[in-house]
Amino acid sequence: MSNWYLQNGKDSDVVVSTRVRLARNLKGFKFENKCSEDEKKQILDKVEEIIPSLGYGLQLLKLKDMDEITKISLVEKKLITPDFIEKGENTAIAINKEENICIMINSEDHLLLQVFGEGIALAELMNLAVELDQKMEKLLPYAYSEKWILNSLSNECWNRSKSISNNASSRLSKDRKLKQGISRSK
Repeated sequence: MSNWYLQNGKDSDVVVSTRVRLARNLKGFKFENKCSEDEKKQILDKVEEIIPSLGYGLQLLKLKDMDEITKISLVEKKLITPDFIEKGENTAIAINKEENICIMINSEDHLLLQVFGEGIALAELMNLAVELDQKMEKLLPYAYSEKWILNSLSNECWNRSKSISNNASSRLSKDRKLKQGISRSK
């Protein structure tokens, strides 16, 4: 099977791709921005231990073992963020061959689970994200509070999940302006 971003999905003429993200933190550890390198190593070790049990063909790749071109490629594919590259020695991703599942470990939160799809695929991707999250929750002790959302990002405190649809309308608008400029210059 080809990588998701090489495929056309439902309404892909308008919506290029969809991404669903779930942020999770582990019980017994400080938020990532307050964690020591030793604590980050413990988190990474715990996640590395459970990856084979999750399925989906996930493999763990440590950022410290990647060359710069690979890291830049992952950023360009929007699988990781530019800030994630600078996070330190105890960062990694769990990713599958199709690159439609990517879990950043020790990013803004301990775990940032992301699923990707072509076109508009919000329901399917949310189902996949929840399925994977439930498997992870059985194997890792998530931090949980009835009163608070345990997320380190203040701009996302309203919810622990985020979905993003990249649409082509801004690209189409730029293409129209370009064509108008070309036709005026003739």
